[in-house]
Amino acid sequence: MCLRNCETRFELKNDPALISPLVGYFLADLERFSFGDDVVRTQVGIALMEAISNAMIHGNLEVGSELRRRQPAAFENLIQQRRTQNPYAERRLVCTAKQSPESIEFTIRDDGPGFQYFSLPDPTSPENLLRASGRGVMLIRTFMDVVEYNSKGNQVIMSKRAESISE
Repeated sequence: MCLRNCETRFELKNDPALISPLVGYFLADLERFSFGDDVVRTQVGIALMEAISNAMIHGNLEVGSELRRRQPAAFENLIQQRRTQNPYAERRLVCTAKQSPESIEFTIRDDGPGFQYFSLPDPTSPENLLRASGRGVMLIRTFMDVVEYNSKGNQVIMSKRAESISE
């Protein structure tokens, strides 16, 4: 008897402290499935951290990354403030994972207004190299095989196929 696939669904309130344990849960699943090596699992973990953080902070709480660049303390304060204010406090983040030894797929959806993912500045161009915004999406695209957003920009589906499968 062996586990061939697993599908899990989590609903999170807007608490950044929940992100790391959730990513850890998914990474433990990947290790149990022998999906990739430590490097691949670390990369998937980074992509998950970025996608979930973006959905929670920028999506549900509508706190922009420009504020983090200019005033880091104000950025953190606004996150804490909006966690208790409506409509932000009522919003939830849903994360679904489909995992097997052959492939993984994560769907992350927030209740925020969405964003125009196609209009992000190119984070590799010289004028943007030192900017914090847009880097998370670049990391997600670098570490995952397929990254797709819905038309509203409040859901991302990221997937990766196993590079080598041990039988």
